[in-house]
Order: sequence, then C-alpha cells, then structure tokens
Amino acid sequence: MIFSLNKISEGKTASPSFGLAILSWLGLACFGPASQAATPLPLPPDIPFPSDIRKEHGIRLTIRFNSGEEVPVLFSTGDACVFLDKSAESALGKRLQGSRIYSPGHGWITASLFGKTSFSLGGTALKLQSDFPAYNGILTIDMHDHQAYQAGARGYLGVDCLKHYCVQIDFENHVLHFLDPDHFDKSKLGIAVPLSIPWTQSQVWVQDGILGKRTERTLINTAFPGDAALNQKLFQGLFDVGQIDVFTNAFRGQEHLFFEGNLTNATFAGEKYRNLKVNEVSDENVLGLGFLAQHFVTFDFPHRRMYLKRLTAKTSAEPLSRARP
Repeated sequence: MIFSLNKISEGKTASPSFGLAILSWLGLACFGPASQAATPLPLPPDIPFPSDIRKEHGIRLTIRFNSGEEVPVLFSTGDACVFLDKSAESALGKRLQGSRIYSPGHGWITASLFGKTSFSLGGTALKLQSDFPAYNGILTIDMHDHQAYQAGARGYLGVDCLKHYCVQIDFENHVLHFLDPDHFDKSKLGIAVPLSIPWTQSQVWVQDGILGKRTERTLINTAFPGDAALNQKLFQGLFDVGQIDVFTNAFRGQEHLFFEGNLTNATFAGEKYRNLKVNEVSDENVLGLGFLAQHFVTFDFPHRRMYLKRLTAKTSAEPLSRARP
C-alpha cells in the first residue's frame, strides 16, 4: 500500500500516486514543512528483521504502544503516514475524524484519523510529526485484503516517522541500524543518491530510476517487495524494442490488464543491473525492496540522501520468453 499527500483541502481532490492517496479530508488545511527539532533524538538499538523479505512483503518490525499492545508493521518509504489495521484502534488515542481515501489497487477505502499516540521501537520512543500541523496522528483502515496483512503485518511505518532518522538496512545480516545523522562515516557507504520528500506528498523520491536519465522521477518504496515498477508508457516502449521479456502471468487492474516482465538491462546512479523483475503499473515508477536488497542501504532522511553499496552484480531473475499474452 502506498499513501501520499498530494493536495488536501476540504471538498477538493488529489491525483492518486502509485498506491494510496487522500482525495478528501474534512477540515484539513495545508501548511509548509514543519521545522526540524534541533535536539538529537534518542535512537533505537539495532533491530533485527525476518530474512525472507519477499514472503513478509517487506521489512517487518514490531512497534509497542503505551498500552503494552504490540503491532507488526512494515518499514515503508512509500507511505506518507503511519497506517494501522483497524484492529489496532484500541491501542490508539482519541479518534479525530474519518474520511474516504482512494487506492488504485483497492478503490475507495474508509479511514479514521487518531490523535498522536506514543509508540516505541526496541524500547525507544519514535518521533511522529506530519508536515501538516493539523494532521498529526495515525490512520487506520481495513487491511484484510492487503497481501501484507496475509503475511502477518498490521500496518505501515511511514515517512511521517521515518524522515526524522538515519537508518541503515543490512540485508546480509537482516538488521536495521539507527545512526546519528550528523555523526556517521559516509566514506564507505557507496554511491550517494539525492532524495526528495515533498511536503505535499511526504514520500521518498529520486529524480531518476532504473532507466537512468530517460526515466521520470521514481518513488523509493520499501513496502513494495518487487524489484521495480514502470508506468504503462515506459513498460510498453521497452517491450516494443525487446528490452523487456514478459511473464505469461498478468493481473487485472480496474481499467487495464497489467503485466510483469524481466528487464534485461537497467542503470541506476551510474551502476548497471541485469534481469530485474518489473511490474507494469498505471502511474508512478517505483524502485522496490527487491532492488534495494542488492545493496547495503543507508537512508539519511534528515539530509535527504540515500547511500547504496553494491552487494552483488547479479539478480535472481532468469531470462524469460518475450511472448506477451
């Protein structure tokens, strides 16, 4: 699931991103980015996560509320907020309001906004603050038809929380490291890639994607378990020139039959990759967890940088037939 804040005001709508976008939120005004706190935040200890990230549909963590209730969530740079399944509402504070949000994959969804509720990771309280001062809290939805729910997750730890931290993802040892963003050695972390977190969307973006300069801006989404996703125009163009070998399986969206395929050659941040599994989608381009897992990854969210240190030159995908159904 991917949730973005594009344009939010009473009675008006926002264009959906790849996943989930608020189209109407009553009584919510738009403001500029909130100022960053000068006091260093307490950092969680190293947090292990399950090794089979594809089976888990992401990096699964467990957050704990003051009530003592624990909720498994996915680390998600593609979701603006902290989302929980409605079954976790008993652990939250006061319900502020409700609305309808739209997801291209799930249609219209009923959501509830709860006031700011303290929660922790590894015994350390996490900061949660939206760039919209009137919108600080946790959203709940019915997640029962989400694949992540079937895999055991009951929510998404989104950018309103993550953007305050510097987080390393060690895919070889399956552990998250939280670092002081102003005091860590960047010299051996690999290629530095500028990040953008627009306050109107509060998701993590890069200017280019797996096609280099030819690609429109790309969402970095750690809750998308695949390698990458390309919009219909790019996907079709690459198939037409023989750069994508299409799988025989496909899935039907609301208005289109989408395909999956094997991208034989890709380039990101000057590095070359082969045989990436890509999904055809209706809107935004995405780099997912399958691609990131080929690296030692450092997200320096406060300074808007991502560092990628290559772990292997190959991916697990195998060449496929070019026959498109």
